[in-house]
Amino acid sequence: MSADVPAGPILVVDDDDDSRFLLCEALRARGFAALSVPSAAAGLIHLARAKVAAVVTDVQMPGMSGIELCRQLRVSHPALAVIVMSSALDDETWAQALAVGATTFMPKPIKVDSLVAELRTLLA
Repeated sequence: MSADVPAGPILVVDDDDDSRFLLCEALRARGFAALSVPSAAAGLIHLARAKVAAVVTDVQMPGMSGIELCRQLRVSHPALAVIVMSSALDDETWAQALAVGATTFMPKPIKVDSLVAELRTLLA
């Protein structure tokens, strides 16, 4: 495994099946282990059972939002890198994500090369 690829998987949390699948495939194509879940609640369940290198989560999801997921992760996994992504490009969403402890915020659609660069920086 390359030195710039983390040993643990990247957990992608998004209720949009196509987006989730494509993002995981793009990460795998760049040498990352990636897995996905369709909801924040499923993400919390997965994280209670297994370690991941980072979480990439959408904001807008039914049930628990990515903002609330991030808030809970700061309590249960304070050192975990959490990238929040959203198609809502307003300053309020960005500020809210950072206020609850997101490591960074990225606009959707995600530019995979930018995400990969951010992950490599965060996980170095």
